[in-house]
Amino acid sequence: MSESMLHVKSLELSGITPFDHVVMQELGNMVILEGVNGVGKTQILSMLIGTLQGKTSLPDRPLSEWLKDGYESGVVKIELADGVVVKYTVRLTITAADATVQVKEVFEDGKSKEVPGGALTFLKKIVNAIAFRPQAWRKKSDAEQVEEIFRFFPDLKAKLDENDNELVRVKAERAKSLNTSEVLRLDISRLRFTPGLPEKETDLATLLEKLKAANEHNKELDSMRTGVKTELECIAQIDKDVAALIAEKKRTEETMEKLRQQVEALDNGIKGGDIKKGIAERRKEVIEGQIIKFVPHPVEPIEKDIAGNSRTNVAIRDNAALKQKQKDLEASELLGQELYRKIETVKADRVKIMSSAQIPIDGLSIGDGCLLYPNSNMEMVRLSALSDGEFWPVACGLVAAFKPRVGIVIVDNYWDLDKTNFEALCAAAKKYGMQPWIHKTLREESDGGAGFLICGGGIVSAPNAAK
Repeated sequence: MSESMLHVKSLELSGITPFDHVVMQELGNMVILEGVNGVGKTQILSMLIGTLQGKTSLPDRPLSEWLKDGYESGVVKIELADGVVVKYTVRLTITAADATVQVKEVFEDGKSKEVPGGALTFLKKIVNAIAFRPQAWRKKSDAEQVEEIFRFFPDLKAKLDENDNELVRVKAERAKSLNTSEVLRLDISRLRFTPGLPEKETDLATLLEKLKAANEHNKELDSMRTGVKTELECIAQIDKDVAALIAEKKRTEETMEKLRQQVEALDNGIKGGDIKKGIAERRKEVIEGQIIKFVPHPVEPIEKDIAGNSRTNVAIRDNAALKQKQKDLEASELLGQELYRKIETVKADRVKIMSSAQIPIDGLSIGDGCLLYPNSNMEMVRLSALSDGEFWPVACGLVAAFKPRVGIVIVDNYWDLDKTNFEALCAAAKKYGMQPWIHKTLREESDGGAGFLICGGGIVSAPNAAK
């Protein structure tokens, strides 16, 4: 039992139907109210709740119906103790007109004094209503359950929202990375690699420039050949002219005497022609020598390169694209692996956030808009999807999560618990410092008599039920 958790040490009823007077003393860590229908088990639990929460928590019925015949008022008195030390006494007085609650603090010297600020205001601070009706809380919507958890742990919602946003962002980034990888794989499957090619494309303009330069160079040969042809024509013309002169000379030899001066001039002309012819022949020989020495630039390989340039460059581009996409794919796959690890890290961060919130319920987690807890098959299910028996062990931790000062949890029906769940409830109650009050209806009187109040396995008293 937690030293700071208050339990009910004793409960006394007077004039509450069906009892004249009953006292339950030295109540232990667990209280079982056992008996057949009609012996007053429900009334005791109702009075326990009404005393700790006020008349508004009682079932909707006239107050007079809670009074035993012959009594004008009824009294319920509860001692709340921290361990064995009584800290507070709570008194509920019921009349046909009203029900009032009084709380007194008990000091070490045994004296008591009413708590300041009003009894019900004080009780709201130390009592959590969930403890009295955990099943009702379980039936709330998922959103209401989560919202209430967040109300008691305000920082948890902000941290989980941030974690959820990060998880969505990283998952979207990883999905984008995986899609990129698939596109790259498809692109790679469509490309073909051609071995033996250079890394860079050949520039068509460069090849055309080479062809132009070769043609310009080769034009010199054409010019030389034209020069030879021109000189040959010149020689032919000179030969023709000389022949004409010779013929003219023959014609004029007869008139040599008369034409001496003219013959002499013609001889000079012939000599000049010979000189010119010699000069032309020497120029021709020089040009022919140049032709012999001239080395033409090969044009055919360049023209072939030009013809195959486009096809080669396409193959080179494909090679480069294939290599780049292979690099991109490797980078994309590495990014996908990194993002997967990041998703796992974000999920681990969520576990740390839940752990740091210090919710005192082993296994409780906040899922997508709902509370999750492992069922008997260790599958994570919504809290509302647990069976009655599976839920009660959780209820102790759930009540403790809201940090009440009074550690009580009420189990409406003992038969919701099988042996395994009952043992789990006992272990959870011990762990969280809770005091279960269990309602057990005997199916036949032979099962246990007319109604005994049992605490911690021992009979406390037999209530004085109406005959």
